[in-house]
Amino acid sequence: MDFLHKNFSKTTLEPNNDKVESDKKSKKYIISFKKSRKENAKLLFKTATEVAQKFVPCLDIAVGLANSIIECYDQAKYNKEICRVMADRVELAIASIRLLKRSIDNDAKFQEKSYYEAFIHFNEILTQIESFVKEVSSMNKFLEFFNASYVKGQFEEIRDDFDHAYKALHLAISIDQVIDREKEDKTIKTTLQELKEYYQNIHKGMSDNYNLTTVLAAKVENLEKNGGKNLSFEPPRIDPRDIVPHDSTLYHGNVKLMKYKTLDVACKQLKCTIDGDSHDSKRARGTLAIWNQLRECPHIIGFLGISKLDVGDCMIFEWAELGNLKDFYQKKKLSWETKLSIARDVSRGLGFLHVIGVLHHNVKAENILVTDSGYKCKITNFDLSRGVEDESHELTDIIEVIRWMAPEKIKSYGSKTYVPYTYKCEMYSFGMFLWELSFNRIPYEKLKPNEIIIHVEEGKREILEFENGPSEIIEGFKNIIESAWQQDPKRRPEDPVVSKILESLAKTYFSEGHPYEQSINESVTSLTISQTSQSETDTDEFSDLTLDDDDDDDFELLPLQKGLELHNSKTKEMKTVEDYKLPWKIFAAHADRGNKIATYWKGYYLWEGYYVNKDRVEAVKLFKLAADSGVAEAQLRYAFAFINNPDLPYDKDIFLEYLTKSGENGNIVALYNLGEVYYNGKRKIPQNKEKGAEYLKIAALKNNKQAIDALKKYDISL
Repeated sequence: MDFLHKNFSKTTLEPNNDKVESDKKSKKYIISFKKSRKENAKLLFKTATEVAQKFVPCLDIAVGLANSIIECYDQAKYNKEICRVMADRVELAIASIRLLKRSIDNDAKFQEKSYYEAFIHFNEILTQIESFVKEVSSMNKFLEFFNASYVKGQFEEIRDDFDHAYKALHLAISIDQVIDREKEDKTIKTTLQELKEYYQNIHKGMSDNYNLTTVLAAKVENLEKNGGKNLSFEPPRIDPRDIVPHDSTLYHGNVKLMKYKTLDVACKQLKCTIDGDSHDSKRARGTLAIWNQLRECPHIIGFLGISKLDVGDCMIFEWAELGNLKDFYQKKKLSWETKLSIARDVSRGLGFLHVIGVLHHNVKAENILVTDSGYKCKITNFDLSRGVEDESHELTDIIEVIRWMAPEKIKSYGSKTYVPYTYKCEMYSFGMFLWELSFNRIPYEKLKPNEIIIHVEEGKREILEFENGPSEIIEGFKNIIESAWQQDPKRRPEDPVVSKILESLAKTYFSEGHPYEQSINESVTSLTISQTSQSETDTDEFSDLTLDDDDDDDFELLPLQKGLELHNSKTKEMKTVEDYKLPWKIFAAHADRGNKIATYWKGYYLWEGYYVNKDRVEAVKLFKLAADSGVAEAQLRYAFAFINNPDLPYDKDIFLEYLTKSGENGNIVALYNLGEVYYNGKRKIPQNKEKGAEYLKIAALKNNKQAIDALKKYDISL
């Protein structure tokens, strides 16, 4: 079993932001562009050749970014509607840009400096949208009660930025004629509420351990990126003397019933060695260590540890009294209510795996265990499991899985073209599993493997002829199955859509709640481990942030990325004052146009006195402005501005608020410092060793050396 990563965030729905802020921003942008137009009405390009050389690449970049955003929307697993709102806008932009491109040779505005700079700014907004859509379309921002108010705030700010920048270009198609913002707002509110409910449902019955899901995701990420080479992952070891024969000599396949202290356990021999320093051994130990913590999810079979028995290394699991679901439904007729309960259990278990970035790869009744007389079901058999971006096992024989295999994977079998296993493949398998559960038999029972291949590739499926039963359950199952086994992967539903159907049915038929459900403690602490905004956190820009005891009319605006590249092109020791000149101008120009990342960098240059005179009072203002717009680096800088700063007396609450925001927004340095703050009770923050240890673990799993050293120093095990 191998895993990959995904990252997570806090979920609380808050009231809508005051519209005054949006109005203020609107006025700010209008003033900004009018002023720019007035001051820069002079010509920047005098010939058609100059215009083409500058503008055509700029237009092509815009189209490329727009196409990337649309592709993200097409492939979105979560927040499809939020992504759609952005995709609608960039579709409009593509159409307008194509019309604009036709008039590039005879439109005077292409020669103006202000228009060129407005287009550079527009491309920066598209870059921000691309990053935002990539985040919200996966689960990067949605662990531990994802912060719905944060996502909503980011969405509204980026949407406003786009609309103002688009209008400043005076394009042919008016955005106000095409876009209904009021309708968009209602859609976003509904989407975030539904995702919150989905996340809560897949976590029902789990403990309120600090950041459990986040730590798991970080472990999965580290294991997939590094194979556990930087950190030691060890599965629990069970003393063989504690594993004794059971009174009953039962077997479920190659799994034997044994006794571990007072527990009935299943013993299964490992297929490979996990001892030694080889890459494979370390990876296997890391995988099992993560699997051990998956038992926190009540819908995944509990892995207890490894024990050296007479037959060799064995995995020790909780015992499933009634065996696998396939054997069970063949022996016993299940009611539709029981089938609904089982379907919901499996949906929740798969949802949890997907949230931490794991795809099961082998969803079928034979890999679902029935643990007790209440028919509580748990997912097992992770032999084929992989992370969402990791390559699948190369199967030499697909006979065991072909009945549940998505058509795109069937088509790629035996060919030289690799087709990745995706969430959509897993959704197809879930649909086939649900058919199997509904009709108490494996799909295509009378067809041979080669006949199944032809049948499925032609778009044919199993017959849906349900027996008598509750119409609502049957209709719900039918809707899920038919949508899940669509030939086109894009037409298959996302996890939250399926979950909503099953949870709604469960509320109807289980008025007192499922007997195995437990309420979620909504006070769980959480944080986000985002892959965005990380580039600066690993440079020397933050090396000091650890807790110890002039205008130029001839300046041609360049993309913000160019400024960042120039800033990082040399080490600090190798730079001269002149090396900071052009980056400063780029950052300042984009900051003046409202770019939040540029605002942070302008503040940083003022704080350090790079090229310009040091002005820490103004720098703090800019840090806060960018911090309140969600820039993780700015949140970290603003928090540390309260330490040893004569111009800004220390404020414990503000320091902790912004340090926490930075950590929740994915800044590794902030995560490390949060760990130190809580573990040692620094800076007048009440000590909380458990909470501090979790932050340190997550920072260490993101390869922060200081956090790794801290775990060793405090003797904290991952």
